[in-house]
Amino acid sequence: MRPPPPSPASTHPPGAGGPAELLVAGAFAAAFGVGAALWATGQVAGLIAGGRWPAVGLGEMAGVLVRLPGSVGDPARAWPAGAQGLLPGAVGFYAVLLALGALVLALLFAAVRGWEHVREQGLGLGGPRRRRRPGARRPRARQRTERTARWARVADVRQLLVPGAERGRVTLGRVGGRPVAAERRQSVIVVAPTQTYKTTGFAVPAVLEWDGPALVTSIKTDLLRDSVAAREHRGEVRIFDPTAVSGYGRSSWTPLAECATWEGARRVAFRLTHAAQAARGAGGDADFWARQGTRYLAPLLFAARRKELTMRAVTGWVNAEAEDKVRAEIRQALGAKDGEVADREDAIACQAALEVLKSVWSAEARLRSSLVATVAGALDAYGDLQVLRCSRKAEITADWLLSGSNTLYLCAPADEQERLAPLFVALIGEIRAEVYRRAAATGEPIDPSLLLVLDEAANVAPVPDLDVLASTGAGQGLQLVTIVQDLAQIHRRWQGAAETVVNNHTAKVLGAGIACPRTLDYFGRLLGDQELRQVSTSTQDGGYGQRSRTESSTWRALAPANVLRESEAGTGLLVYRNLPPARLELRPWFWEPELRELVEQAPVGATSPHDPDRAVEQL
Repeated sequence: MRPPPPSPASTHPPGAGGPAELLVAGAFAAAFGVGAALWATGQVAGLIAGGRWPAVGLGEMAGVLVRLPGSVGDPARAWPAGAQGLLPGAVGFYAVLLALGALVLALLFAAVRGWEHVREQGLGLGGPRRRRRPGARRPRARQRTERTARWARVADVRQLLVPGAERGRVTLGRVGGRPVAAERRQSVIVVAPTQTYKTTGFAVPAVLEWDGPALVTSIKTDLLRDSVAAREHRGEVRIFDPTAVSGYGRSSWTPLAECATWEGARRVAFRLTHAAQAARGAGGDADFWARQGTRYLAPLLFAARRKELTMRAVTGWVNAEAEDKVRAEIRQALGAKDGEVADREDAIACQAALEVLKSVWSAEARLRSSLVATVAGALDAYGDLQVLRCSRKAEITADWLLSGSNTLYLCAPADEQERLAPLFVALIGEIRAEVYRRAAATGEPIDPSLLLVLDEAANVAPVPDLDVLASTGAGQGLQLVTIVQDLAQIHRRWQGAAETVVNNHTAKVLGAGIACPRTLDYFGRLLGDQELRQVSTSTQDGGYGQRSRTESSTWRALAPANVLRESEAGTGLLVYRNLPPARLELRPWFWEPELRELVEQAPVGATSPHDPDRAVEQL
């Protein structure tokens, strides 16, 4: 950022505003203030003790000031003789003095608060805009009077202040000791490295306090362990843990549940193939192959759903796609041979699926091989028997999650993120689509809103269009909380859309200990530079000549990179819309009595009955 030009220097002629003159002026002002205070005290004390005002003018207070040091124990003796009989003793006199001082301070405090209220309502320069009434004339833009960056005061974030946990809002932390929360459904992104309380101080409190459905992803079991008991007391809890890493009872989910229609199968295929490409960080022509893979996978999913098969059948078809027996089985599943179709629309859907498959089967060998490889990569996780056991039934559905204050946890170990990412992204996409459908049907965001916490968002569930989700989710009833380690991670995962991903989040929280240059530079530019005034004085002729004083401006970063990096764990900064940046204190649950009480609740045990290994109902 290029700073504004320095303010022009101002030169003062000799003898104007020198130290001696200023000292004398200050002494006279202090004497006048003390004299006025004593005069007012004497007047009020005389009225109270003697029943009338003492006949002492301000001009006589000079003598009172001279005599008072010798009569501190009996201040009435310092007054003129005619007024001494009206004044009380030392205790009464000083009590009146203290009362008057307290009254003056109270009036000053009220005046300052009144001025802050005027600014807040937009009646003074620099205050926030007032909400316009319908039909009111649009106010003209005002030139900002403050040129320098500064840290927010509590009054600056008044719209974010909350007395405590508030329904429909995510508490961000504390500013100046006061809890602050994002406005309803406004997306939040937390950028912080490991071991800085971003999970215990942000993700866990958000899940604990949320009154409504919640979907939570994480690679660490501490987020699940610290919040599951509290969520069980709010509603039903289900855990999608394909590799059985959490140690809790698992629930089943299958992508085939949404493939009862041709359109549904195409949507699921799109999510699986695009998520696989995003998880691998593929660039170049990755989008082309993902779309081509969608064309091949969609008919397979549709056929498996119509015959009530499982994902094991789909992976088997992909692995043996060139065999005539496999192709005949798929044709039969699509009703091509015996005409088993439910109605005309089903027949049209089956015909469309068959036409796509025929185009794939008749394609040149190299192209077909690439398509098969793309689809096989998207379904790679289903080569694991643990994952297959967790995909036999549709226990996890969008209707179940949104039916109350239910909670869905998605768990994946650190070394399985890439392989499981397509499943997680497809599941999130299914629930997100239902949220959008319900909002479109009513024209209003769903209520209560769905809390979506993407802990380690770039790894566990790298939603390909996270930038779109961050900007549109609020209008649909989706409260998004994205947690990442740094901006370099975001750029590596979302590439060209990385800056949009960050910018589309309303609230941006930067944690302590960041060492990523890209992150430090981004937030440094967001915070801006503060103006520092410099005054220099010079004297000619060896100190006996003309003196001159020069004032200029210099600009320095509000928070240099080393300050951001060296901040204490558990603290951070908040950038929220057009408000000044604020210093933020996180709320690790073990520091907060209310949160600790929620964590330490006795578990209900609702996560244990769901055991995919004993599932008998198949899709």
